[in-house]
Amino acid sequence: MEAEVAEGLYQEGAGPGGERIIRHAAPESDEDQAAAGATAIARYCDEHPFASASEINTERTRIRATSPGIARPYYDVTSSASTSVSVLHASLRVAAGQAREAGDHVKAAAPDGEAQSIEDALLDSVREGLELLEAMGCYVRTGHHSATTGEWRDGRGLVATSWLHTISRDRDPQLHVHLAVLNAIQRADGADDTWRAADGQHFYQLRHLYGVTVDRAFGQRLLAMGYAMAGRADGNGAEVAGVSQQVMDRFSFRARAIDGRLRTRAGQYTARHGTPPSRRTIYLMGQEIAKAPARPRPATSLRSSASAVTRTGSATPSRSAPPTSSSSTRPATSAPPTSR
Repeated sequence: MEAEVAEGLYQEGAGPGGERIIRHAAPESDEDQAAAGATAIARYCDEHPFASASEINTERTRIRATSPGIARPYYDVTSSASTSVSVLHASLRVAAGQAREAGDHVKAAAPDGEAQSIEDALLDSVREGLELLEAMGCYVRTGHHSATTGEWRDGRGLVATSWLHTISRDRDPQLHVHLAVLNAIQRADGADDTWRAADGQHFYQLRHLYGVTVDRAFGQRLLAMGYAMAGRADGNGAEVAGVSQQVMDRFSFRARAIDGRLRTRAGQYTARHGTPPSRRTIYLMGQEIAKAPARPRPATSLRSSASAVTRTGSATPSRSAPPTSSSSTRPATSAPPTSR
């Protein structure tokens, strides 16, 4: 899809010919949104008197993501490869680049092809996740909805585009895909051709199931390609066996920065409350820190480190790395990310 067409569809609701096919309801004023959010947060604090600051911030984000009256052209559903996979992928691209610089295009073809196969495996896994979203979240509300009125209708299908990226905001190697799901669905029964907004609350609830589906499908594809996968010590997914922690840490600037700030936050929490934060509070702190703007990082060359990546029956040189496997969903209010 051309960038101009994608921007017109996602931002203006315009078709390829410029015709308006979607008309989003006018959003509430900033004042109304702020007042509604403040009321919802006050209610949450009444119900959860011991909620931490991070939990309150997470609830505030959820309220904004699911409340009516906020214009959301699309939902950005992000899936990231694990650290070792991104290490492997980046090293293959570097190896291919070095071969081309040396004038050996035949030698460059092998690592380039392998890197492309990894990208294709991730994109195919994202499509599986999209199929799950379509099966479980593709419906619309019709009629006037209240406690006793209104109807739910099956949708014809989701409109989505995928955007592949290979680096993080901190310029660490990070193979990940943004799935931009258009916030507009038509009725499956064809009773009318109106485009209606998706159910944001349900999309929010499906985000973890989507992430697990993509991660598992991607891991199975890597196994089928011949890579040995080893479970992480924390139980959160698997890494390519043979990529050392030292190599992964070498380029995981953002992970190191988050770990340092997380330790500081945990210490402050303990000093303030007299008890260490719970595992859930630590998780929420990490999520909050990860969403903060990227900070400047020291210059690092992808070619400055090397390692052996164990593969079933062979070994492949590896030269880089990024963050752990994760998936998240957030409402987006700007154009879809530019594809690589």
